[in-house]
Parts: sequence; structure tokens; C-alpha cells
Amino acid sequence: MNVFEIPSFVKGLTLPKAEEVGINYPSVGFDADVRDSSIPDQVQYTIFGTPMVAPLKFKSSDDNINEWWLFPTEPLITIEGENVLTRRNVAKMPMGLKRRRGTIKERWMQGDYAITIEGVLVNNNQNLGFPESDKKKLIEFCESRQAIDVLCPLFETLNIRRIVIDKWSLPFTKGIENQSFRITAFSDDDWDLLIKIKENAL
Repeated sequence: MNVFEIPSFVKGLTLPKAEEVGINYPSVGFDADVRDSSIPDQVQYTIFGTPMVAPLKFKSSDDNINEWWLFPTEPLITIEGENVLTRRNVAKMPMGLKRRRGTIKERWMQGDYAITIEGVLVNNNQNLGFPESDKKKLIEFCESRQAIDVLCPLFETLNIRRIVIDKWSLPFTKGIENQSFRITAFSDDDWDLLIKIKENAL
């Protein structure tokens, strides 16, 4: 097993950002076939200059606002799916049939995706202190009381284009330049509840 020692003169040095040295990282982490056409075909970077595998963007569903907000650091995203089932109990079994346990399941519909987004807002310049602007922007989305358009390679695989935020929190975080956050949300699809009747069908 080879052991590599980091020279003493390298320790403590700050590496330059990727764009400063002209590094063009290849797109990794997801299949290009499932990428939405509205996502730029380029790598997104964190505020520290490191490439993101699954960058997350928010945009207000308001037609007057077309600006995407990129999370400054890559958050941890958890997606849970469910099937809404109707279970029916059979009280008595007909004579001659072997008794079976459990209930009769009827698949009713596919439920919403339950989404959890966790991460940290960071100010990469400790002299400036708390990441106030990013915190305000995040709270603005959380309190908007409307659906939020999302862009993320992970969401694209499940055809999630929009979410509705259910709960959010900003827990205590160590370090004046850091602020943790946690968002729980549900996927939201377009529904057409209007039934169109042709005149000649009456």
C-alpha cells in the first residue's frame, strides 16, 4: 500500500477556483438523455469553485419572474414515493376455500413525491459574516405560498418540475458564516379539472 505525504509547503495553501485555472469539468452524475432542455449544458459550480453533481435551482411560478436561483452549495435531496391504496377487509370466507390472511389491496393512484432538501448556506468570505442575502432569498421562496419551479438532474429522472413547500426550518448552526436549512415539500403536477363538452354531443 502506497502512502503519500503532503509536503509541508503545500499545507495551508488555498487552491484556486476551477474557472481561474481554466478547468472545464465534464458533466457527471446523471444521464444526459434525461436532462431537461432548459438546463444549460454546462457544469454548475459551488461558491467555492467545486463542480456540483446535482445542482438545484428554484424559480417562482409567477410568470413575471423568470430568474432562476441556484443554491450556492449542493444540498442533500431525499425523495420518497408512495402508492395510495384502498384496503378492504373480508370478514368471512366462503366454505371450501382456504383461509387467507390480510386484506384485499386495490391500487387507487400514485401519491405525491415527498421531498426533503437539506443543506448549508455558507459565506465563503468569513470577513463578511452571515450569508444574509442567500438566507433572505431562501425564506422568500419558503413563504411565497405558491408552487415553485425546480431544476435538478435528480428531479428530472422522476419528471418533477414543480414542488410545493410544506415545512421549512433554519436550525442553530455553528459558525457565523454558516446557516443550515431543511425543507420538506411535495411534488406538484398540472391538473385540468375543466371538462369540455362538444356541442354536437348534446
